[in-house]
Amino acid sequence: MRGTIAAFAVIVCLLASAPPATAQQKAGDLPDRELLTKVLEGWSSLDPANPAKFYDKSSPFPFYDVAPLKFDSFAAYMEGFKEMAATLTSLKFTLNPDLVTKPAGAGWAVSVATVKAQMVHKNAEPMEMECRWTAVWQQKPGAGWTIVHDHFSAPYPMQ
Repeated sequence: MRGTIAAFAVIVCLLASAPPATAQQKAGDLPDRELLTKVLEGWSSLDPANPAKFYDKSSPFPFYDVAPLKFDSFAAYMEGFKEMAATLTSLKFTLNPDLVTKPAGAGWAVSVATVKAQMVHKNAEPMEMECRWTAVWQQKPGAGWTIVHDHFSAPYPMQ
């Protein structure tokens, strides 16, 4: 829990210290539903090379996932995904209608949404769950928008 709070504090400080958003960003030059859907389609392919093009491989920020929780580098994130993907026969992510993307300073944006996850584990029943997704984006010359921090989680079942 302390690590999560510390990571969140770092991101808040980073975003708070960023220069104000430009008028162009406010007018629609932000990551949109189409881009986020492409990221999720990349993950749904079970091939880590497909979503990798949307991420900053040198990001200093951790990446959080449903399991095993935290990856300190993008390379570790990809290795963890490969291990998890090997246990699945299919995976599908669908972006829900609640997507919100806001500018967070010049060249920065934050997207938040819920995502429907449908998966089939090898030798298991299909599983569905609603997840939370937060992506911190940085706009880089020549690379467009890339994700520098990703937090994907599922709520704890309260039953």
